[in-house]
Amino acid sequence: MDMKRTSIEKLTGTRNVLRRFRALDSDAPSQVLEAFLIVCLSEGITVGEVGQKLGCSKASASRVIQALSKWNRFGKAGMDLVEATEDMADRRTKTVKLTNKGHALRDELADLM
Repeated sequence: MDMKRTSIEKLTGTRNVLRRFRALDSDAPSQVLEAFLIVCLSEGITVGEVGQKLGCSKASASRVIQALSKWNRFGKAGMDLVEATEDMADRRTKTVKLTNKGHALRDELADLM
């Protein structure tokens, strides 16, 4: 009985996280949420590493990160949850960190779980 209840609570928490994230952008694919969670777990990760964890190319990962950034790839307002900055040692590499809004959402999502 307790195991079933725990499973239901976990699934409910997961659903709440999905609903909260989709409230930011109802058209965002699940890959965008997964990328956000990856950055939450590994702040300072590179775009290429995000791509590896997502199982996609660096170019695809870059587009996903742009959706999470202040401005998306179409020049429209993005979610403003992450910021990608050039690595000073290797300008081809961008590292990704949470913005203040990203930190707040991370904490909110953790509370929903």
